[in-house]
Amino acid sequence: MSRPEIMTRLLVVASQVTFPQGYAATRFVRLLCGGLATSGLPVHILAAGPGQSRDPVAPDAEVTYEYVASGQRRSRLWGAVSNLFSTLRLAASHASSATFVIYYGDSFLHFIGLWLVCRLNGKGLIPFLVEWPPGDSQYPDWVSENAIPAYVPILQGGLVQRLNALFFYRYAGRLSNGVLVISSFLERILTQPGRHAHILRIPILVSPDDVPETAEPSGDPYWVYCAHLDGYIHDALYVVRALSQLQNQQSRLVFVGGASTATSARLLDEARRHGVGDKIDIRRDYLSDRDLADLYARSTGLLSPVYDDARSLARFPSKIADYLLSGRPVVSAQFGEVGRYLTDGVSAYLAASTLVSDFAAKMAEVLDSPDRAATIGASGRKLAIREFDAALHGRRLKSFIEQLGGTVH
Repeated sequence: MSRPEIMTRLLVVASQVTFPQGYAATRFVRLLCGGLATSGLPVHILAAGPGQSRDPVAPDAEVTYEYVASGQRRSRLWGAVSNLFSTLRLAASHASSATFVIYYGDSFLHFIGLWLVCRLNGKGLIPFLVEWPPGDSQYPDWVSENAIPAYVPILQGGLVQRLNALFFYRYAGRLSNGVLVISSFLERILTQPGRHAHILRIPILVSPDDVPETAEPSGDPYWVYCAHLDGYIHDALYVVRALSQLQNQQSRLVFVGGASTATSARLLDEARRHGVGDKIDIRRDYLSDRDLADLYARSTGLLSPVYDDARSLARFPSKIADYLLSGRPVVSAQFGEVGRYLTDGVSAYLAASTLVSDFAAKMAEVLDSPDRAATIGASGRKLAIREFDAALHGRRLKSFIEQLGGTVH
């Protein structure tokens, strides 16, 4: 089947998304590109992650997206190599019609390959950084304590992962025309001498057109934590422990996201050890945007722990945008971008420390005063619409790209 020709001015290569299905990262890229398209900048997404559609090119409202065909994998290594070369081949085929390439991912080999494609074709390259690897002294004990076969976040101490992080984060700013970052922490790092001068901070995003209807909380109270559980098992264990510290209540904890058998077993073992084994619900199957929004809207509260460490300070969890948009209370902590945008007792419930007991106390506040929780949830929704509108940030990004027009090598 021949691939239809797509004329575009901006190509977005994303190695951590799964169009059309996918949760936080996929939705973030979708909203970012939708905001760009709304501003008048045509966008095409090259999804280098595993896709669920057989169509090589598919429409998605305001943008188009295309899958990198992976074929039948002989091994994990072969699959990675095949994906890399297929991604670069398709990126090169779009180079003639794209003025800039945005890379959303953290693979150094993908990045350096795209840099070469852009150099050969006289195009600009803009990586989007959403994490930052801590130094050896900043690796907390739980990195090794929680190690399981499927645990592969940025903090894994494997040699290949560390070398990838070392080279990607060292050269992503230096070899690009501009850099997009999701946090002020990353912005400060990249404005240091020798890093990069052209930087734009883009926060988490929402679409005001997707605001769900206000719903009454379920009669069966439950909390939600949504994430790629294999990559954020520490956070998942943290909220299990917080649930166990709540007194005289019968609320459940619903996990939503990818989880291996090992991760699921680890969470259930931890829950049983803390006496809440019968209150854990792990939903590993994909939920549509509508079903996930309904799950959020009827919850008691939505959980997103963050910490006072390099990883949390660099991040701004995309799921918080959808949490806020649901109108239900968000429970997190006063660190990084969460503390920058949200206010404890006004737009969210924010713990002042990383102690599980402090996080549990904020969950207890939600339970103690449902009316106050509803007011804070509504305030959080208003803030999300005001601060994280994808169309607004799409216009900012378009202006940034136009300013970079003279910096293409």
